[in-house]
Amino acid sequence: MKHGAIRARSVLKVGQRLEIFLEHGASHSLGYASRIEDIVDDELIVALPFDENGAPVIPHEGENIYVHAAGDGCHYRFLTVHYRHSWYQGRVPVLHLALPQSAEKFQKRGMFRVKVDFNVGVQVLNKNEEERPVPPPQESIVPAIDLSASGLAFVWTNEIARGMTTLLKLDNLPEIGSLDLRAEVMRSTCVYQGEKRSIFHIGTKFQDITRDVQEQIIRYLFQVQFRELARLNCSSVLTARRWRRRSF
Repeated sequence: MKHGAIRARSVLKVGQRLEIFLEHGASHSLGYASRIEDIVDDELIVALPFDENGAPVIPHEGENIYVHAAGDGCHYRFLTVHYRHSWYQGRVPVLHLALPQSAEKFQKRGMFRVKVDFNVGVQVLNKNEEERPVPPPQESIVPAIDLSASGLAFVWTNEIARGMTTLLKLDNLPEIGSLDLRAEVMRSTCVYQGEKRSIFHIGTKFQDITRDVQEQIIRYLFQVQFRELARLNCSSVLTARRWRRRSF
């Protein structure tokens, strides 16, 4: 089991509240409420979730499922696979999910933020003349640190005052392409102070971002999460091929 992983059986309990996100769902921003009804052998039996219109949410057989599980003062997240759906004890509609080997503990704060590994183009705008970049006018290409549907953090070599506006260019994101976004600086944190050079982590919040663009970002982030959680010894779950066809 890799660093950061917790044995799933030690933190998943019957009655535990879950938030389920589907790989191919129409909207990933909120997830669907569920709970653990039972744990049998290597299966999680969870309550069938319903959408905001009261319609049942049934994943495809073999679909990857990303799950948040409420813990004691914290949350756990893990990747699993949907096997089938059925009636539990003849009265409760449920999903049968693979019991993962491991889960990851995390603190849940609003829209989830994911560490990313790509460069972002940044221009800092003059506070008094926001349509004109401050010198140097050319775009600086710097490493991104993390990304959420509401903002992005990146590396910078000096402090940027809170409230300043930046222009961000994200290129070649899988299934998205390029995004040009305006973002307000919310924090500047010095992570390295040297004699000739300092390094700051700049946290920003997107301005006037559309719901459609947010959904695109969230879909991209879930793909990143799927890959990361698969490394926490969930890969065996992803290759499971023992789904059984049953219906209500």
